[in-house]
Amino acid sequence: MCFDTVHMNVDDAEGLEKDTRLIKSMGFDGKSVVSPKQISVVHKVFAPSEKEIAEAEKTIFAVEENAKKGIGVFTMDGEMVDIAMLEGAKKVIAHAKDAGVYKGEL
Repeated sequence: MCFDTVHMNVDDAEGLEKDTRLIKSMGFDGKSVVSPKQISVVHKVFAPSEKEIAEAEKTIFAVEENAKKGIGVFTMDGEMVDIAMLEGAKKVIAHAKDAGVYKGEL
């Protein structure tokens, strides 16, 4: 896991959110904070979006369904999908559950 350093200005929620969105887009897994009032901003940014959750669910269901047919590699929405993508999709669902934003069946 890779975590970013702190945003020192504890009263700059807008700057914290901007920095956190940037590091998330760069592949970071989280961001350190120096004040409890920064936690909700970081959680909001790192909580999976509805779109990310829907894509993860779709991937999980498709991999499982294709595995029942003995198919390990297939295309979905024009992109190749295989078993290697299952772990990432399950991670998104786990994060969504931890964040309290998952309302699905998995």
